[in-house]
Amino acid sequence: MTAVSAVLAPQARAEQNFQGSYGRFVPTSVGEQDASGAGFWLGPYLPPSGVEQGFDVWCTHMWKFNPVADDVVSPITLEETTGYNTDTAMSVTTPQMAWILKTYNVDATGESGDVRSLNNAAISMLIHANFERHHGTDKYGDPSNYVPQLIADVQAGAPDIYEQARVMVEAARASNVQGFTAMVVEGDKTRHGNITGVRVTNEAGENVAGVPFQITLEGPAVFDATGTNTWTGTTTAEALSASWTGTGEGEVTIKQWFKTSRKTLTLLSATDHKTQDTITYGNRPESDSEWVEGPRGRIEVIYGPARIGTTATDKADGDKVLEPGGPVTISDKVCQDPDAPLVPGREYTLTATAVDPATGEPYTDADGKPYTGTATFTPTGPADCAVVDVTLPGEALAGSSVVMFESVAHNGKEVATHADVTDKNQTVTVRQPRVGTTATDQLDGDKQMSSGGPVTITDKVCQDPDAPLVPGHEYTLTATAVDPATGEPYTDADGNPYTGTATFTPNTAQDCGLVDVTLPAAAIRDRSVVMFEKVSLGGHVVATHEDTKDEGQTVKGGTTPGIGTTLTDKADGDKVVDPGTVELEDTVCPTNDLTFEPGREYIIAGRLMDRATGKEVPGTQVRTTFTPKTAQDCAVIPFQVDTTNLPGHDLVAFETAYVPGSETEVLASHEDLNDKGQTVTVTTPPSLARTGADVTALLTGAGVLGTAGLLAIATVRRRKAANTTNNS
Repeated sequence: MTAVSAVLAPQARAEQNFQGSYGRFVPTSVGEQDASGAGFWLGPYLPPSGVEQGFDVWCTHMWKFNPVADDVVSPITLEETTGYNTDTAMSVTTPQMAWILKTYNVDATGESGDVRSLNNAAISMLIHANFERHHGTDKYGDPSNYVPQLIADVQAGAPDIYEQARVMVEAARASNVQGFTAMVVEGDKTRHGNITGVRVTNEAGENVAGVPFQITLEGPAVFDATGTNTWTGTTTAEALSASWTGTGEGEVTIKQWFKTSRKTLTLLSATDHKTQDTITYGNRPESDSEWVEGPRGRIEVIYGPARIGTTATDKADGDKVLEPGGPVTISDKVCQDPDAPLVPGREYTLTATAVDPATGEPYTDADGKPYTGTATFTPTGPADCAVVDVTLPGEALAGSSVVMFESVAHNGKEVATHADVTDKNQTVTVRQPRVGTTATDQLDGDKQMSSGGPVTITDKVCQDPDAPLVPGHEYTLTATAVDPATGEPYTDADGNPYTGTATFTPNTAQDCGLVDVTLPAAAIRDRSVVMFEKVSLGGHVVATHEDTKDEGQTVKGGTTPGIGTTLTDKADGDKVVDPGTVELEDTVCPTNDLTFEPGREYIIAGRLMDRATGKEVPGTQVRTTFTPKTAQDCAVIPFQVDTTNLPGHDLVAFETAYVPGSETEVLASHEDLNDKGQTVTVTTPPSLARTGADVTALLTGAGVLGTAGLLAIATVRRRKAANTTNNS
């Protein structure tokens, strides 16, 4: 080797040059130096436009012009090194150089600028050391001289680059895959087995870790770990193994592939021969496949799948009927089929799932998780059985059947199942309680509701002695008022049904509970109400009674209330009054026996209307209270009114009865300007206006007698008017 010449001090900082690539300038005694005096560029360049992008390119001519993006190049598969390097610490094979490029450049994009600069400088030196191209002229000397000189210059002037290159070479020699060993297949002609000895080796024959692999079983077998015919992973320093299980009989071919870095590189040869040839990891040829197949294996599976049978019972008493009062436990006994047993000595996991036989879907909790149970089972022979328990809320399944589905697994792989919705041995039933109800008026216990105000229906819920609730549990009773004509609930103004709830804890099958529902009488007038009942435990309905034709559940709403009235002169009871201050009486009577309830206090309001104007007579509004003793009692409203300015006018009484306990909710009203019964007439006195001698003679001749005669005429007219009114 030619003696090395002295070099300048190293450039320790990260550099960016040549289209933004990371690398380092190092002063050397050989190679084209940068015009700025920074030294020789150790680093990559951007690829020419005509090749695969995304991969840096690396120069192989120390003395030629740098490559540029518009270079025209010819890709050539590169398999061999040039052999000019004499430093064994810097010597690599083509596959090892490909591994270094992939590891420290292609896959290392997340490193910091300083690290990338150091790595790229080391890679660039290794490319020159092992792949430097002869310039085709003696102008620059022999590569066998200036390649070693470059390595010596870098070692002396930038020892960190040299050291990093040494680390890369050692890693490549240890980690680059050079060989594949045959795996060992165990369990031929059985139903279970193992694959061992999965590994790859480097050039020293040592196991290489971190290499992705994929092994497939082509035939009736699966890997226990995955439950499929594929096993993927990465190699380790120790040989790997995996167990498999036959899924039927037949031959199985085992194939293995390993994902490795390139075995070749691509030389980008400059067609003008003026710029440098470069090397890239890109433009990988099809012959250099990313996945390499290793040695194959073969087995024959002759052990058939196992079969099981099961029996489900109530754990509490061993029968097949469960109580709907809180949690219940189903015991599921799983036995092997002697003609297709499990493998003796293996530990299996039994999983039982509670399923609805009507749908074939699992029963689930509030979070959507199926009700399941698990147990382990290691049979010693084909006659062995195991039991697995499943606990679920009996109250949620009242009246339902439960069929148990079973699964048997080994190492996470299912090897046997029993799932038949028609299998009676697998099926149990949760008992369905029944209730009967009677609805009555809370006020008097009958089935006729009042016509006014809020009314309350009392619903008595009793158990069926042949199918009672479970004693000692607190149930929730919910009653809903329903229209039997439509089957739909009665609702308030916001569309909310009228309902009531109560708690009920029976001690015996003869106990009953009460639940009240309050609603406005106006909502159910002239209609019927049937009560629908639900009995719940723990938020789950365990019994219902909903029959629109059940008379026991039904009450009748009140008749639409009504009132009729008669207005008279308090003084003599007729319907004619003279102008002046008078007292009138308005008699308000119910039009049916359901308008007024005896013993309840009502507010009756009245006012007088001028029929001629249709307007209220000022100062005539009156309110009075009224408590009937019978349903036929009438109320009397007194009026006092000045009729001086109303001669000849008809006064009509308007009346309103309010719901007991309310001053605003109307029970019934009577407002009819044309109702004669509600009307009193104010008389019109004869005119006394006269002129001249007629007036004087009348006053002189008649005297007191004339005055008395006028009063008599007025009385006759009044009586006549009264008679006329009565006749009408």
